[in-house]
Amino acid sequence: MFRFGPEPEGNRTVADVLGKLNQHWPNLRWHVTDKSQPHEATLLYVDSAKARRHLHWQRASRVEATQARPADWYRGWLETRHILSSQQLAD
Repeated sequence: MFRFGPEPEGNRTVADVLGKLNQHWPNLRWHVTDKSQPHEATLLYVDSAKARRHLHWQRASRVEATQARPADWYRGWLETRHILSSQQLAD
């Protein structure tokens, strides 16, 4: 299985990702709980070493840009039922 994500220095906490998403979708809401969560609940990390090693893969855009795209997609779908997939792939 190949996984595709940022380099280790591009990893972000869940709180950081939500904060960045909120810049593109101001109405986005979430809540923090004090209940016990899985260890991966605080850090979003995808190990892409295998893809880099075997496929010579490297990311095509910065982490900030890839955070904006899903926010724009979900916002477009939920607010207007407009699907941005084709436009985003063309970009």
